[in-house]
Amino acid sequence: MLQQSTWLGKSFTCPARKAAWRGKRHNGSPWKCQVESVADSTNASSRKVTLRAQRKASLQVVEGRRPLKTYMQLPVEQYSVLDAERIERVEGNIFKCYLSRIQMFQFVIEPILIVQVDTFDTGGCKIEVVSADVLGSPAVVRANDKFKISSRNIVNWEVLPGDEKMLHSDTSLAVELDVPRWFIIPIGSIESTGNFVLSQTLNQVVPRFLAQLRKDYEIWAAGDDSRAPVDSGAL
Repeated sequence: MLQQSTWLGKSFTCPARKAAWRGKRHNGSPWKCQVESVADSTNASSRKVTLRAQRKASLQVVEGRRPLKTYMQLPVEQYSVLDAERIERVEGNIFKCYLSRIQMFQFVIEPILIVQVDTFDTGGCKIEVVSADVLGSPAVVRANDKFKISSRNIVNWEVLPGDEKMLHSDTSLAVELDVPRWFIIPIGSIESTGNFVLSQTLNQVVPRFLAQLRKDYEIWAAGDDSRAPVDSGAL
């Protein structure tokens, strides 16, 4: 946008700007002003930060009457939700997950994730976040549209020498957020603290998930086809 301005009796045209008047020199020379572009001050109202974490874990399984291979090849429709309090089936291969609260700086964050589960022909599955809401502190709720959560968990199994059976989970998590300019904590501190918090979260969630999966296999392998949850509120 252009605007017409007058300075010391002379007219000129320039981009729209705002001026901060500084005062009069001691020698009586004209007032001086510092010009600041309006666009420069408004286009950078927030800063984008991406926090990341990854966790791989494995757990040994003692095979029961029914083979682990058959269990890992079950269709999604026969999956247990594992945790009655934290996971619910929406429909088909879509589930809703309520994660435990996360404390970051003075804020409490409670993610609610919608995940899609896709199975592999060889057994195992991919669990991927397709959408997310964030609850918690009032400031977090107001900034819900400033968060973008993506996560993927690859679950598979393996037979080691000696016929030892293993469950594996490879989970990655990324949180993209817009940090407002008024938030005085440096970006570097936000990134380091946020990455640490996400890592600690995965360090707790992934082993618990594998433990629940092993427990579910043991119940199924013993002949129980109820597919009832094996836990409540542990994730």
